[in-house]
Amino acid sequence: MGRVKCPGCEREFNTDFIMCEVCKIWVCPECKEVNSRVLRYCKKCGYDSKKLEEVLSENPVSFSWLKKEDFVIYEIRIEEAILPDDIKRLELPMIPVGKGVILTGRAPIWLYGYLIHYFHPARFVATYDPRLGGAVVVASHIKDVSPGDLLTDDVLDRGRIF
Repeated sequence: MGRVKCPGCEREFNTDFIMCEVCKIWVCPECKEVNSRVLRYCKKCGYDSKKLEEVLSENPVSFSWLKKEDFVIYEIRIEEAILPDDIKRLELPMIPVGKGVILTGRAPIWLYGYLIHYFHPARFVATYDPRLGGAVVVASHIKDVSPGDLLTDDVLDRGRIF
């Protein structure tokens, strides 16, 4: 197999690995089609990998993200029922440098607790609540944003809070 350059981080890796370990972008090893979501099979060439199915069955939780100027929104995706023991084998995204983190998606409260602790080094951590129309800050290392502050949908769409 050849090497492919990840469109997210420009790092080269063997297509045998089918996923960039830095930015979690999936690449079809046959036609090099890129998919930022979990790639179960390639729609372009029809490639279906048992190796990929094994990886997916080992990782029932995945993340997608949207980078904004002041923060990164991480969406939690759960493919199947998970147990607390699954925390031990999660493949977590990188903590963004100089930005806040907003978590969204349906997940058990214990998983949110674990992720809030994991992302604690970020400038701030917030969790999205659709009933409030925004993200509630739960931890902060900066004076401009405090726990309890609501980052409204307008702020999230704009991508700037400072």
